[in-house]
Amino acid sequence: MAIDSETVGISHIGNVEHEMPTKEPAPTGPGDVMSLENVDRALSAKMHYVNDAIDAIGFTGYHTKLFFLNGFGYGVDSLLLFLMSISAEQVVAQYPPKFTRGAQLGFYLALLVGALFWGSTADVIGRKWAFNFSLLISAIFSIVAGAAPNYPVWAAFVALSAFGSGGNLVLDTTVFLEYLPSNKQWLLTLLAGWWGVGQTVAGLVAWGFMGKRCLTLVLEYGTDE
Repeated sequence: MAIDSETVGISHIGNVEHEMPTKEPAPTGPGDVMSLENVDRALSAKMHYVNDAIDAIGFTGYHTKLFFLNGFGYGVDSLLLFLMSISAEQVVAQYPPKFTRGAQLGFYLALLVGALFWGSTADVIGRKWAFNFSLLISAIFSIVAGAAPNYPVWAAFVALSAFGSGGNLVLDTTVFLEYLPSNKQWLLTLLAGWWGVGQTVAGLVAWGFMGKRCLTLVLEYGTDE
């Protein structure tokens, strides 16, 4: 009897060969980035089954809620970045430091570290916990930064808030994309719109805290231009 070597696995026990049929992985479909059949046949088959199930379910109200949930997270990350840039000049004026760009440098470095840390940690503790904890860290240290007694402490709290924002920034897109049907994955690009929402909210909040004299100068400067 002829045996197809691709559909049969061979195990050796002592001097006896046992033929064990193995399951063929699902074929690579359109839109798949790569096939894992030569790396992990079982994992490849499971991934294809899950993707096929998501495609069969289609776009539902759950995906709409997920879009707004991850969109709000995306907006918060933008809001925190813009608030830091808005307040940096006034903080420097109040606590004149030797190096006036310390907060900006710490912020962007913390974004990178946060993205690497939470991107890896999410695979260990789960997307839900990583998403919530990263946002919680951002919220806590952003509020505490408002009570900083000096510039170094303010810059440190800003960096810690960015540590959470960097992680949440990568999780927003990841969580949304993982549950989207293959024919709706273009919706991921719409999350960029929430970046503008976050900066608009930050600008409006800052506008409310501007004094009348400062507001008058801004309006006069804009009129002269």
